[in-house]
Amino acid sequence: MTPRERERRYYLMQRIGCVPCRHRGNFGQPADVHHPNLDGHAGQKRLGDDINYSACEWHHRGQPLPNTTAELCRTRLGPSRAIEPNAYRAEFGTEEELLAEMERLIERYESNFVGRVA
Repeated sequence: MTPRERERRYYLMQRIGCVPCRHRGNFGQPADVHHPNLDGHAGQKRLGDDINYSACEWHHRGQPLPNTTAELCRTRLGPSRAIEPNAYRAEFGTEEELLAEMERLIERYESNFVGRVA
């Protein structure tokens, strides 16, 4: 992936928002770029800069969103990957499934804006 393609992907990921939040009907939640690890486990080798999906601070790092608590985030947004990885996978899917969903969302987003430049 070229630097321009990567920049475009990151832009689209920001526009789409947190993929796990979307599962609970919370669309457009600002998100970080999450780079999954080998076998979806922390401490393993990262799959690379070009393999990623968007996840908010709560789902990505277990940090409560501004003006909330961890308990409130857990109740409203579901489990955090950083805090409860097994519960996270059970509710939102595996890293592979979330990556595939990100690809579908990007494809759908871009098909609605053919010819437009970000």
